[in-house]
Amino acid sequence: MSKKLGILIPLILLIASLSAYTLISEDSDDPDEIKNKDRVKWTLMVYLDADNNLEGAGIEDFNEMEEAGSTDDVNIVVLFDRAEGHDSSNGDWTDWRYYYVERDPNGANNEIISRELDYPRLEEGEEPNMGDPKTLIDFAVWSMVTFPAEHYLLSLWDHGGGIRGVCWDDSTPDHDNLDLIELRDAFAEVENTTGEKIDIIGFDACLMGGVSIHYQLNPYCDIIVASEATESNDGWPYELLCRDVVENPNIEPEDVAELLIEHYVASYGVIEPWVTMAAFRTIEMNQVFEDLDAVAEILMDNLPLYEASIADSRENAESYDMTKEGPYMPEMSGYPMSDLWDFLEELERIEHGTGLDEELMDAITVLKNSISQARIAYGSGTDMPDSHGLSIYFPQTENTGTSTYSERYDTLDFAGDHLWDDFLKEYYLD
Repeated sequence: MSKKLGILIPLILLIASLSAYTLISEDSDDPDEIKNKDRVKWTLMVYLDADNNLEGAGIEDFNEMEEAGSTDDVNIVVLFDRAEGHDSSNGDWTDWRYYYVERDPNGANNEIISRELDYPRLEEGEEPNMGDPKTLIDFAVWSMVTFPAEHYLLSLWDHGGGIRGVCWDDSTPDHDNLDLIELRDAFAEVENTTGEKIDIIGFDACLMGGVSIHYQLNPYCDIIVASEATESNDGWPYELLCRDVVENPNIEPEDVAELLIEHYVASYGVIEPWVTMAAFRTIEMNQVFEDLDAVAEILMDNLPLYEASIADSRENAESYDMTKEGPYMPEMSGYPMSDLWDFLEELERIEHGTGLDEELMDAITVLKNSISQARIAYGSGTDMPDSHGLSIYFPQTENTGTSTYSERYDTLDFAGDHLWDDFLKEYYLD
């Protein structure tokens, strides 16, 4: 089972930990050019959990990073965990490596040429658990202390599972992963230890563009980039992301996020038209959470009148359950997420009856405005025309499908602090 990590740790351990990072970076045998004692423009950190059936895709994405490589202004560092039996290239090692990504003049040729660094948390032959929050904390903290920068991007690379979390490690007995509580606590610890906030936390993983996921990480970064829908195995176009930053190291975080979304959607085009990706400012998402409460409260107050309209709006809204082919189809994959904006637009339709409620229509307008204000950019393929960047957990009722409300949702901060879970329970559980 996942190890639960509290936000607070004893002060003596915190001091000892930070001292260890400092001594390691000062006493490193690595060349001066990659010690980067001075603060550079950007450090891009990729938590590359390929200890599963995505191993081959991990090799490909690493090679994409090598098309650009690190420079005097930009550090690209990767914690790379591989699996057995999926890809035999590059020595077929199956434990983990910490890399400082260097430019490969031959481009993305499936051969890793980058420098493997003496990462203090790495022991030869050790099999790490990428689903352990301590592994993520150690990687982020050591990277930020060793490669200090004005701006940081951290990509969580692997399978994603919405409210179930991200980064499954198949070498662990229970296929451990980082659940959303562990993610929250891990990034709180990173900020607490380094004294710095990460500019961009990105999910190169499926189904991580939900409101509740944003809420978990909201205090610990400035921008969150994620997909509402499933991702292709190939994930982000790292050659383009790294090139954008390397060629223009003065680029601002919002511009990085916007270009990433543009490249991601364009790179799949009509080949995989289900893709989605969006970026939101965390500080302005706080208003979204509050305005969503207002809508949820009005819906609860009018459930006897609007229950059928809510059901129809939910069924017609863009859905990200992987088995749902259209309205009123059963959802069996366990990911009952719908596009929040599209659900609101369905409620606004006059034929649903809710459109006659002036108070509700005003609350929806306010919420949509706050979403627009918080959203930096969004994009989607032709199969997802009604995706607007932010999904909401909304299981089907018992009589229309097999998915039901998960108790896991109740463990999330968003459920504890806001009203959406109360609305769902009023809607079909009570």
